[in-house]
Amino acid sequence: NTSCRSLSGSAATTLNTPRRAEIRVEIITAALRIFTSLCQDNPQVQMMFLDEAIFALCFQIFSVFAYITEILVEAIRLVSTLTTDYRGKVLFTKQNGIDVILKVMSSNTGSVSLQQDCCRVLTQLTTAGNEIHDHFDWCAILAALAEAKKTHPMNPTIGSVVIQGVLSVLAAYRGCAEQRGVRTGEVRTMCEAMLFFQCNVTLYGQLSMLLGELATTHSNFVFKEGGAQAAVDAMSADSVTEFVFTCSSKLIWELAKDENRVSSLISIGCVTSLFSALRYYPASFDVADNCLSALALLLAPDPTIISENSGFPAILEVLRRSTHKSVHSKVM
Repeated sequence: NTSCRSLSGSAATTLNTPRRAEIRVEIITAALRIFTSLCQDNPQVQMMFLDEAIFALCFQIFSVFAYITEILVEAIRLVSTLTTDYRGKVLFTKQNGIDVILKVMSSNTGSVSLQQDCCRVLTQLTTAGNEIHDHFDWCAILAALAEAKKTHPMNPTIGSVVIQGVLSVLAAYRGCAEQRGVRTGEVRTMCEAMLFFQCNVTLYGQLSMLLGELATTHSNFVFKEGGAQAAVDAMSADSVTEFVFTCSSKLIWELAKDENRVSSLISIGCVTSLFSALRYYPASFDVADNCLSALALLLAPDPTIISENSGFPAILEVLRRSTHKSVHSKVM
């Protein structure tokens, strides 16, 4: 507590001269580094530091020294250490810590170490549980992770941290959405993330799978916020995989179950994309099953569309290559 009051006073004091400012920066940086080291080396000490005053101090430091990277890095590392514990996650989140982290990231895009430590904190917070996750702005968190990657595209450490962060966000969001539902803008953010991360096969696949799942349970959100277009774009991407074809065709199938959406789905190229999927993977049960189920619904109003998309050769190839009776039945 004494250290907190001392540091808080240093943070609040006007930095009168360059030398005094330099000394104060060195003192605060060293003190934060000691705090972090103590917490990392001794779990009992860490429990002592899990106090609202410590987080309040960090937030004050983030505000006063918003552009002094050396201090910010050490403050973020202390936060990262404290939020490995569940109680730390709760205290940090209750004090709107995520908003603070996002502000630090947006104000200091040039610092690689600061960006990657902030990403690590966000990743750690995704294991807090649905009770806390319900208050998260998932759109802002995903956008911040994407921005870190966009700002430092060639840095492998940032890339690795961002990928892990996005995967953790998707896993946490899945559980959160199941419990409290989907909120406006979240599906659109997932679609934008798909476009941004399309060169990463793992992220692309996980985003495709999540959108496919949401189409089953929250089809109106997925339809209104561009899910079908994201699926079409995914199936025409250079890095498209069998898994992405499977998830994207599943999404289109779920949306096509509402006949009022059929004309819109056809107009954005869903039929063309489904036939393309069949050409790429005619022997895949999952791809064929989803595509044929979706095509049956999309072609019902006007079967002549099949000839406009060179669909017959694709379907005949599925019939020739597939060994599954259920696929043969859907072809017939």
